[in-house]
Amino acid sequence: MKKMMLAFMLILLFQATTATAEASLTLWEPQGNIVCFSSNGKMGIQDLDGAVLCDAIYDYIGYFDEYGLAEIRIGDRKGKIRMDGEVVVPPIHCNSIGFLQYQHTGYTEVYDEALLFSTTKNDKSQYGFYSLDGRLITEACWDKAYGFKNGIAYVQQNGKWNMINMAGELLLDDWWDDLYIDRNTVTLTTDSKKIRMNMNGTVFAKHSYKDNKWVLSTLSQQPLSSEIACEYVIKLSHGYYYQAGSKWGMMDDNRSVICPLQWDQVTSTQDENYFLVKNHGKTGLLDQSGNLMIDSIYDNISYITADRWIVWKENFAAVMDNSGNIIKDLSSENYVVLYPVGNGYIQYETDSDQWGFMDSDGTVLSCVDGNKIQPDSFGQYSEGWIEIEMMETEEVGYMYIDGTILSSTEWGQTKPFSQGLAAVLLNSTGKWTHITQNGERAYDQEWDSCGEFILGVDGPVARVIQKMDNQDRKFGYIDIHGNLLNGLSSM
Repeated sequence: MKKMMLAFMLILLFQATTATAEASLTLWEPQGNIVCFSSNGKMGIQDLDGAVLCDAIYDYIGYFDEYGLAEIRIGDRKGKIRMDGEVVVPPIHCNSIGFLQYQHTGYTEVYDEALLFSTTKNDKSQYGFYSLDGRLITEACWDKAYGFKNGIAYVQQNGKWNMINMAGELLLDDWWDDLYIDRNTVTLTTDSKKIRMNMNGTVFAKHSYKDNKWVLSTLSQQPLSSEIACEYVIKLSHGYYYQAGSKWGMMDDNRSVICPLQWDQVTSTQDENYFLVKNHGKTGLLDQSGNLMIDSIYDNISYITADRWIVWKENFAAVMDNSGNIIKDLSSENYVVLYPVGNGYIQYETDSDQWGFMDSDGTVLSCVDGNKIQPDSFGQYSEGWIEIEMMETEEVGYMYIDGTILSSTEWGQTKPFSQGLAAVLLNSTGKWTHITQNGERAYDQEWDSCGEFILGVDGPVARVIQKMDNQDRKFGYIDIHGNLLNGLSSM
């Protein structure tokens, strides 16, 4: 009888232990075909059938980005893991590891060919690279770095710049004082020489500084028969624009002048086939063959979208095509602002405080009274919505390009729309949540802080922060339904 009682107690003890172990396991929201889980304060990964892909050994596993990589942490060490549980970069002592993003006018550029990581040495940030398969390209030895694009990256050490490949090898014999990167060209300079490269790292122009001026000695890797005074060269699909003294001209592929030095300024546009040229303060539009498509008689010309430009001068404004034909004369209205905001739309304002949006042909899509509705920041709109303030009710909200208004006395602050959702601060609770483009709550949860939604491997995700009872602040990532993808981790 005692043996039977002992066996019964052991069974109860085993069942209690099993229940406790099961209770410690937390499954978070699926991300594609996998799900993060927490067990005894650690995190791991399993597939949707429950097969463990990565044991619960990490203090934190982040969301899986659109490249299928997530951050992993053990203490203050960070690394990267794939969705199949393969560790790409084992956790290392670093401040951050990931991809670089650069915000340019009208577009965002992501350098996603390698992982950049940063450390702090002697109170100074240092940068290094890992390949996407986890190979160390370089240690964290660079003072500054631009991410890899077309298999090359630009790095700075001891105040000088060079270029490296995916093997971490230096590609330039010389180190350079200054680096400038624009949409299509890279320029490296010292006091005595300068080179211009395309985005593949191919040098197409070499300059030297002689007799207090820059001279061009090599073009498209061919020495010129005689050096010419030239500060800058812009490579076109066929030919070059070049600057000498205070004027700009044009050469063909054979380095013969086809457009003499005549322009005070040449500026690239969002359409690589066209350039803005300026003389005596007036602006025109030039194509790659040196043809003046829009006369240089305007105070300003702005790119709207393909084959559409806003031209402006005293008492005249219009939408024109690439050939200078008027699509819509806008002179009948007293516009004080005509500002292209991307995606082919124009935000405008009149001298009577009316404002709104037009399409790329100049057709008015919306018009509101600026004394009653004010944009939070002129020209700053996202996904067709601009943040606004209702002057009479002191509500904040959004206006769509067609004039649709979203506002509420419940909202204290707003953030831009991203991936179809926007974060708003709720006056009643002092917490943040996300709303849809109908102005409705996207989910019930509320947070101390909400970020904008960005793309993850299985759809949009947003960073959230929550203050705990002990005043510790923790962060995590949610899906569009407000569900946590990986729990909350200390910051």
